[in-house]
This record gives sequence, structure tokens and C-alpha cells, in this order.
Amino acid sequence: MIKNLPMVIDKGISVEAKRHPFEKEPVFGIGLVGKNLIDTIDSSGLTFYPGTDAIILVNNIPVPREDWKTFYPTHGDQIKVLAVPTGGGGGGKIFSE
Repeated sequence: MIKNLPMVIDKGISVEAKRHPFEKEPVFGIGLVGKNLIDTIDSSGLTFYPGTDAIILVNNIPVPREDWKTFYPTHGDQIKVLAVPTGGGGGGKIFSE
């Protein structure tokens, strides 16, 4: 019998998110392995504001939106979800003419 071996715990895939473009501190979760990128993020338990537009990075490399449902992160990958500002609301001009 082998004694004193460390126990290996599968913690899943690290998910970090800034759920609003002006949010200073990220939130963290652990996603399930074996799911596509979107389902991995959903399984982390993190919630997002309705209508949020975002970019997703895996190991600090942006994943194109068209690949979100076909990309499968693996053990050791780190996912970052960054909300991006979207237009609308009839806001004023940023630069004066």
C-alpha cells in the first residue's frame, strides 16, 4: 500500500469575469471540464447582466465569437470574460467637432 500521497482534486477550469465594462474587481468561478467554452462559463455559476456583450480570452488569447460553441477548454486553461461597452441610449458625442 502506498502512503502519504497527496490527494488530487479536480478543480475544473478557472473562469474570471468583469461583468460590466466599468467594474473594477473581477469575479471568479470554476467551470466544468469537457464542455464547450460557453457551457464551461455557464457551469461556473457566474451571472452576467442582460444584453452583455463580451470578449472571451483563453490563456490571454481572444477566441473569435464564431468559435465559442466549438472550442473546448482543457485542464489548466484560464478563461477571462470581459464585458465591453455597447452603444445606444442616445448618448452625447465623445469628441466635439
